[in-house]
Amino acid sequence: MAEVCFAARSRYGGTILEHEHRWLELVLMLEGTSTVLSGQREVAVGPGDLLIHPPGERHAHTGGAISTVYCGLNDTGAFPGGFRVLPIPHGDVLERWMTDIAITMMGGEPDLDDDTMSHLADAVLARVRALEGQATPSGHPALVQICATVLGDLTQDWNLSGLADEVGVSTGHLNLLARRHLGCGLQRWIEDRRIELARRLLRDPYRDIAAVAMDCGYQDPNYFARVFRKRIGCSPGQWRRGDVSPSPS
Repeated sequence: MAEVCFAARSRYGGTILEHEHRWLELVLMLEGTSTVLSGQREVAVGPGDLLIHPPGERHAHTGGAISTVYCGLNDTGAFPGGFRVLPIPHGDVLERWMTDIAITMMGGEPDLDDDTMSHLADAVLARVRALEGQATPSGHPALVQICATVLGDLTQDWNLSGLADEVGVSTGHLNLLARRHLGCGLQRWIEDRRIELARRLLRDPYRDIAAVAMDCGYQDPNYFARVFRKRIGCSPGQWRRGDVSPSPS
């Protein structure tokens, strides 16, 4: 069973200096935005993002004031992989489970016993694995690797040819794999993930729409607005205000 090594709810701002943990650390962003530096990667994160920091991997944060709930879990090797960011659906049970663990560790209510905490930690890990399974398809190893790479940083201007070269397949074969396992071309799949992220980031009323566009990989906010309207049926501003109740195309 998993062991909870540390956990808390936190509000802080500014820079968090580079550090590492002996344990797997899960950080769920609740409010605000930050930039995470992990190895050679620099990733913008915001509300609803789950940061997965593996044991021993050094990382740092820069940015404004943020609110998080986080926990460190004894990783027995059943949760492999490097640093990544996983979008968590709004209202997902994971937030409540992590919050219950954090409150208990901080001495509040609910005051869960050790056995319950271990079961809840196991449930958290299982839920994260399930959510990762929904985001990253099974199938051909090359496609799985590419999808995990793209999901790790949607701000990048991913080039289909470059991604194909990275895993040693042709662009045509890569698109064939995508259509077979994802139900659409890879570019369409990437756009879907970006629009999912945009809908989540737009829930933060203090985040500028142009900044949302950048965080989702769109350098031109006008182009972002056109893509968003085409896919969702309304402008990003309308989505934020709740003026309409659109459904994704």
